[in-house]
Amino acid sequence: MTRAFPRAAALLLTGLAFLAGCDDDDSTSTPTADAGTEAGTIVEVASGDDRFETLVAAVTAADLVDTLNGEGPFTVFAPTDDAFALIPEADLEALLADPEALSAVLLAHVVPGRLTAADVAAASTLTTVGGDTLTVEVVDGAVKVGGSTVIVADVAASNGVIHAIDRVILAVEPEPELKTIAEIAAETPDLSTLVGLVGAAGLGDELSGPGTFTVFAPTNAAFEAVGQDTLDALAADPQALTAVLLYHALGTVERASDLLTQPMVTSLQGGTLTITAENGEVRINGALVVMADIEASNGVVHVIDAVLLPPQPEPGNIVEVADNAGIFTTLLAAAEAAGLVETLTGEGPYTVFAPTDEAFAALGQATIDGLLADPEALRNILLFHVVPGRLDSAAVAAADTLTSAQGSDIDVTVAGETVQVSGATITTVDVAASNGIIHIIDAVMLPPEPQPQTIIDVATGAGGFSTLLAAVDAAGLTATLEGEGPFTVFAPTDAAFAALGQDTINGLLADIPELTTILTYHVVPGRLTAADILAGAELDTVQGARLIPTVENGGVRIGNVQITMTDIEASNGIIHVLDAVLLPPGNIAEVAAAAGGFTTLLTAVEAADLTDALTGSDPLTVFAPTDAAFAALGEDTINALLADPPALANILLYHVAAGRLFASDVVAAASIPTLSAEGALTVEVSNGVVRLNGVQVVMTDIQARNGVIHVLDAVIVPR
Repeated sequence: MTRAFPRAAALLLTGLAFLAGCDDDDSTSTPTADAGTEAGTIVEVASGDDRFETLVAAVTAADLVDTLNGEGPFTVFAPTDDAFALIPEADLEALLADPEALSAVLLAHVVPGRLTAADVAAASTLTTVGGDTLTVEVVDGAVKVGGSTVIVADVAASNGVIHAIDRVILAVEPEPELKTIAEIAAETPDLSTLVGLVGAAGLGDELSGPGTFTVFAPTNAAFEAVGQDTLDALAADPQALTAVLLYHALGTVERASDLLTQPMVTSLQGGTLTITAENGEVRINGALVVMADIEASNGVVHVIDAVLLPPQPEPGNIVEVADNAGIFTTLLAAAEAAGLVETLTGEGPYTVFAPTDEAFAALGQATIDGLLADPEALRNILLFHVVPGRLDSAAVAAADTLTSAQGSDIDVTVAGETVQVSGATITTVDVAASNGIIHIIDAVMLPPEPQPQTIIDVATGAGGFSTLLAAVDAAGLTATLEGEGPFTVFAPTDAAFAALGQDTINGLLADIPELTTILTYHVVPGRLTAADILAGAELDTVQGARLIPTVENGGVRIGNVQITMTDIEASNGIIHVLDAVLLPPGNIAEVAAAAGGFTTLLTAVEAADLTDALTGSDPLTVFAPTDAAFAALGEDTINALLADPPALANILLYHVAAGRLFASDVVAAASIPTLSAEGALTVEVSNGVVRLNGVQVVMTDIQARNGVIHVLDAVIVPR
């Protein structure tokens, strides 16, 4: 492919003058280590390197030898012979025969100052002695300058540094001159309405002059959507028109990437603009940016699909707005009687669902008089009409329920264009107030009956939990489950207990400690809904062990026990119903024995007199080597340890930590203190594999009623 290398002779003379004016005191240079002492000049170094024969010939032909032998310093991006060979032979011969064009190309390879490879890589652009700008990129560790890759860096010379490159950098043509914002708008047919309004407001000169502006430019269709009456009114009111237009402009240049980093910006009108981004779309006060980053000499233009209207002066507070409306006389009288006027004129913000006088009249005068005579009941009803926060109609319609200031939930239903709140229809939305927002409704909402029932009350009232309640009472846990909580109770039904058999039930009622263990295994601190459980909430029971839920065929199980009903609310917690009784696992020793594969470990525990510890009530975490892990020590070592109980106990306790540490706790720790005098175990996590002192954990979270077991593939020998 034939390539042209245009450059005026003036550029050559300017570049040579610039080169001649550079000296060693250039504050922008960064000397290469040991440069400028023993090496020759740039031309001498290049002449002594057979990779630069074409370059040296070109420098000679362009009459730049004396310059590049001068004081400098210079940074030269030197194309190798192979780089020049990429230019078609005829084009290269033509270039070498044209000193002016050749000078332009060579000057595009010279940057004033001594820039090391590190200096180059740290820059985004470099300005050559000819005034061109070279773009610097680092791609996969390779440094590219003007599109050419640096293949050898930091070749020192007495008057600079050479970086060999793999391609010839072509002389850079000047960027086209940008137009002003006013010129861009005038040349864009779809912005003709905006241009006319800018002229009517006398802002054309400002957008034609120097500056740093960002303009959000509505299309003609955007102005049409506002309506002709509004446009005529603006055109007749220059002050209002100017305010609207300045609301579309910023005093700084903010490209799309800049806007995405800030939720709000301040316009030249003084009002704020809200910026949102979703699904790849950028919106300004809800207006969609349909074309972004149109560069101008005095700023940037973003085309939008709607006109931005500055906010109107703030209205009065909720009570003032309601009073001015003239249809809330009864509501305001009720607020006065209930002592809520001060609240509704306060800071807020509040969302008020406001019944009209007709809505109150539908209750009957006798009911209204009775409420006005009972301030506490009246206050309870009025607070049911108030939601903390400022919720516009969209937020209300998007909700299933809203929690009122009274404490009860307001049910929200949407049918087509109709939105109802607890049975009352919203007839007018989004009446703004300084401290909130009003939605007008056609009926008075009555709050549901209060539900101060504890877990015990709810279980008693529901029926079907007689055995559970008798067991809770026998274990002395009734007062606890009537207390503040909150608790999450997994409640077996009477049928679930009956499946254990009457003898088992009688035995548990006679063994209070075991009964307490089983019952507390059904209780988790906190109020965890079914959604929380499905979302992965950790179910650490009061007994200490963790329940592991699973989802199967659309149902949730804990082990083999099905959760048959969820989210039965109580004042101090929540109940989920089970179809069987959850039986906690045995102690650590029992679980290890039942699992198999830990015979040597259990023999060692008994020999070291540690069985009581592993069967006691204090929670422990055991890192359990398998029989194969012990076998790897060799029979002689095992026998020696069994014959030395103190040494054996020390090793075994080096596998035990106080408390119940699940896998998530282990991987989050840097080290784990043990019960051994040897101290802590070092935790290492790599590629999903967990190791303790280098020994791999091969199985985790085997639960016991007094702790948790993690299986190891080797015995951890104290260091």
